[in-house]
Amino acid sequence: MNAKDLGRRLRSAREARGLSQQAVAHALSLPRTAVTQLEAGSRSVSTLELTRLSELYLQPVADLLHEGPGDEDRDVLVALHRLAPGLEDDPTTCEQVARCVHLCREGVALERLLDTEPRSGPPSYEMRLPRSSVSG
Repeated sequence: MNAKDLGRRLRSAREARGLSQQAVAHALSLPRTAVTQLEAGSRSVSTLELTRLSELYLQPVADLLHEGPGDEDRDVLVALHRLAPGLEDDPTTCEQVARCVHLCREGVALERLLDTEPRSGPPSYEMRLPRSSVSG
């Protein structure tokens, strides 16, 4: 992936989170002009910066670097916004949903790294429920 394509992805991810370049610069302890240069593709992105941007934008690094057509159509957040118009009107809810999606993506990535068996639904845990202390 070239620097200009990565810059476009970074800008898109920033805008999707509703962050200004100044807010990103402050979070990364960089001048705003550095963020502008990153997004323009005229400044390279260090691995540390990419990791911190990934965390800030709630997207795995792999998603920022992935070169594939139609990524936007497969993005679960885009699908949610299409199914629930107005979701982005409530920043708190939108951030909570984005954090949950990020956590799920990280879980899937971890399962791949650990080479666990694929499953068709949420995980099931073999634990008994605690007994209620209130007798009925």
